[in-house]
Amino acid sequence: MMDESVNPAIPTTAGALLAEEWTINPLATLPSFLEMFMMDEASRSARKSLQAGMTLLQQKLAEQAASTATTTGTSTTTQNDSNGSAEGGLPLSSSSSFSLSYVKSWLQKSSSEFAGTIAKWLERFGPEISCLVLFLLERHCLRSQACATISESLYGGRQAKLDRSTDNNNTQRRKLLPLSDKDRTRLALLVALGPYLRHRMLGWFHKLKSSSQATSARRTLLLKLQKTFVWVYPLLHVWLSSLDLFYQWRYLLGHSVFFHPTSHLLGLVVRRVTQEDNNNTQKSATSTSSGKGSSSSSSYSPTRAQQQSGATKPMQASSNTQTTPMRQAAVWALSSALVLSWMSHFRSEYRRQRQGLIMEQQQQQQQSSSSQLHNYQDIQTDLSLPAAPTSGIKHSMPSHLCPLCQQPRVHPTASSSGFVFCYKCLLQHVQQTGQCPVTGRTCQEAQLLRLYEPNHSTTIQ
Repeated sequence: MMDESVNPAIPTTAGALLAEEWTINPLATLPSFLEMFMMDEASRSARKSLQAGMTLLQQKLAEQAASTATTTGTSTTTQNDSNGSAEGGLPLSSSSSFSLSYVKSWLQKSSSEFAGTIAKWLERFGPEISCLVLFLLERHCLRSQACATISESLYGGRQAKLDRSTDNNNTQRRKLLPLSDKDRTRLALLVALGPYLRHRMLGWFHKLKSSSQATSARRTLLLKLQKTFVWVYPLLHVWLSSLDLFYQWRYLLGHSVFFHPTSHLLGLVVRRVTQEDNNNTQKSATSTSSGKGSSSSSSYSPTRAQQQSGATKPMQASSNTQTTPMRQAAVWALSSALVLSWMSHFRSEYRRQRQGLIMEQQQQQQQSSSSQLHNYQDIQTDLSLPAAPTSGIKHSMPSHLCPLCQQPRVHPTASSSGFVFCYKCLLQHVQQTGQCPVTGRTCQEAQLLRLYEPNHSTTIQ
């Protein structure tokens, strides 16, 4: 039992920005911020897992319907061929095999149609089905002895009603009361309906945003409402996220006992499970088991029941203590086997998809490398060395003669264009015209270059 001087509705954990080990007080009634954050993350992960499971189920059913449709199409063609051959004169013993194949094809066709229908329903109403499944699970967990949501029960939490009452001295006292059935149903509804509405609103926002960009500029009431929703939704999303952050911040600093706005709306608080709760759970379990034992023993006579009361009571208690753990062990074994089978199936499917993706990437890389090599070879063939360009000036005389006097060069001198003349001939022409005699380019007297070359007779030899 807790001390009456301690108010269970006031958090005693020290608020801190970093949830370190010393900030968690195990003797406090309310969980710490770190525990509440872990519960919130667990519920978010559970919703994502449920959504992924629904998507995977829809894909598998669609693939099964498509594969079964193809197999039934081939089987119908074979049946038609067999029917024609039977009419051609086969014995009557083939009619039984034909009927069996017809029944088999009909079953395959009906199963493919059923799988296709379920896949279409999951594709269209997947979020609604997930919301309904989550509501039923949360409602069952809240109405059980745990009296908490699934994520809260995993971390040792329990829902309680916050009662604000006044005593005789007109002082407000807050205490925690057990939940009623209405509160449990409302909480399960809000827990399942809140994420569903956010998911649907986000889908509508993306859809309307893309459609508003593609539609014309017609001004109708529906288009105005759509544009208003596209404009309002980001503000609403930011406001809701800020509201959640505000409540979590106040809970972290110890200024509030509510971690979510929904809890504040319903007046519900998450508290830790105490030893008294465990004792009450054990008492309720023993009372239900004793009620079953008394109802089963009511068929015997009173005198016989009184005679054998000393022997039957311990036997009933021992049988109840044995059957309850056996049932729990069987349930846990079945659930664990189911979960392990799902995990192995998901893992194999993930590996198969990953291997297919790796193979596609390798094929694309090989194709790109081969195309690059082919292009490189084409470029190499295209980039062959071109032929040497021909000179624009035709040499109509031997190279040892001066182009001006057409005599062997005396004191060879090069102009700015690179042609060699006699020094006297080139100097006179440059002084008169200021240009190269062959190319006509500008050539000054200072640009003339005297050369020293062997005699003409030595070059000819």
